[in-house]
Amino acid sequence: MRSALITNTAAVSMMVLTYSTSAALHTIDPWYATLINMPVGAQVFTLLLFGYWVVPGLLLGTILSYIIFPILSHDNGLSYDAGAILVDCLAPVVALYSMHLFKLASFFTADALIIRHAAFYVLLTAFTLSTARYLFNLNKGTDDETGLLLINFAGGLIGPLVLLFIMVTVEAATKGRMKIQKTL
Repeated sequence: MRSALITNTAAVSMMVLTYSTSAALHTIDPWYATLINMPVGAQVFTLLLFGYWVVPGLLLGTILSYIIFPILSHDNGLSYDAGAILVDCLAPVVALYSMHLFKLASFFTADALIIRHAAFYVLLTAFTLSTARYLFNLNKGTDDETGLLLINFAGGLIGPLVLLFIMVTVEAATKGRMKIQKTL
């Protein structure tokens, strides 16, 4: 129970920090925040490292981030924002569950991260996120649905790849001394 609380607290703080980065990019240009989607990367690797039981922390961190940083709100009403939060939080979970369903979720060996499986998870998450956002915004009357689909796919791919690079770099810098909890 205590480890679940600590992990969910870490997930909440990670989501607030990555959404603060997204809010800072959003003040420059909203397309930058979509193109470099760091919160999705944080969700992907929090799920990868700690498993499904960190989902409540991810959802709470995302909700808190939308409350703390009102610039992230889409100004289309509370139901739209709640739906967008749910789509953003569930896309990495759905991608991970589908990988488990097809027995593709062996991300770790005894001493290393399997980069191919993690990269496929990132790709599947980007596809799931962009498709879910496209379907969610389909009847909202946006002008360029295809451009929105592509920018969401690119953002869902770039953010997790940046965090994958950081994770591999930190693992290499510590020469394997990091003890990653393998709960998947």
